[in-house]
Amino acid sequence: MSRAAVLVAFVVLVAVVVGVLITRGDSGTDPASAKTCQELVSRSAKVVRKIVTDLGTKTREDLEAENPDNPFASLEEPFASFSRRAEELQCDQSELRRLACDEYDGLDPQGPVAREFLADFVQNCR
Repeated sequence: MSRAAVLVAFVVLVAVVVGVLITRGDSGTDPASAKTCQELVSRSAKVVRKIVTDLGTKTREDLEAENPDNPFASLEEPFASFSRRAEELQCDQSELRRLACDEYDGLDPQGPVAREFLADFVQNCR
C-alpha cells in the first residue's frame, strides 16, 4: 500500500473515529476520560486543530526529511486510543461524523499535507 493510500485511510479514520491523541494524560484531549461521544469528538477536535496548525505549510518532502522511515507517524500513531474509546462508548459512526463536522467547522489547513490530511473529512461534511 502506498504512502498516499495509507494517509487517505487514516484521514477516513479521522472522519469516522474522529480524533488524534497527542497529549497523553491531559483530560482536555485524553479520550479515556470522555464520558460521551460528544466529549470524545470535542477532545479530538482540539488535537486535530493542533495537528493542522503544527503541519502549517509542510509538504510530503518535509515530513520525509523529518522522519524518513515513517513520515506520517504523527498522523498515524494516535488513532488507536480514540477508536477504542468510541467502541467502548458505543458511538455510532454517523453520529461521530455529524458531531465532527460541527466541531471542525472553520478549520483552515494551510499546507498540502494539512489539506490532504483533512480532504476526505471535509468532503464528508458537505
